[in-house]
Amino acid sequence: MRTLIIFFLFLTLQMDSIKLKIQEEFTQLQMIFNGFSKGQFNEKVKFLLWLALHQALPTNSLRHARGLATSALCPICNLHEDTVLHCLRD
Repeated sequence: MRTLIIFFLFLTLQMDSIKLKIQEEFTQLQMIFNGFSKGQFNEKVKFLLWLALHQALPTNSLRHARGLATSALCPICNLHEDTVLHCLRD
């Protein structure tokens, strides 16, 4: 019973760290988008950033979660998960 409680606490901590990581990525992208939306930039660039902020870009990570891709890894580097932040920054 004690092992089960420790296991659930561990899972809860893991989920919290994942949520924090997603929030940090979202905050970074939001700051970028706010900087671009104030300037006179191409509408296509603004739309791309809007999609990125709303986690709507069809990355392998998103496609894998929906069962549309066999792997969540980046097809270019094959080292990291293909997230929005990885696509735009790395």
